[in-house]
Amino acid sequence: MGWKPLTFPPRIRLYSTKTLKPLGTLNYHKDGCQTVIFARPLYHTADVGEEPSIANDDGSDEDEMNEAEKMARTRWVVGGGKDHRVSIWTLMSFNNSRT
Repeated sequence: MGWKPLTFPPRIRLYSTKTLKPLGTLNYHKDGCQTVIFARPLYHTADVGEEPSIANDDGSDEDEMNEAEKMARTRWVVGGGKDHRVSIWTLMSFNNSRT
């Protein structure tokens, strides 16, 4: 019996955290996908009485983006693979719109 290296599938599968049902599969990488990260807004700390705002990596405010664009960026998922490729996906909102 020989040693077999650990292999990763070339796709990202998304599941519901409540029901564990599959939500979808993201196919892009030709070789194994090794890293997955979900984007989140970067907030800088506000002084007492101020609203927090989303900031760039350099700490400056993103004044050129409207609120909808900022919220859309919070639904990004990024994958990195052994094929030296990076994939960026925008996820749809899974909020229940029924009232």
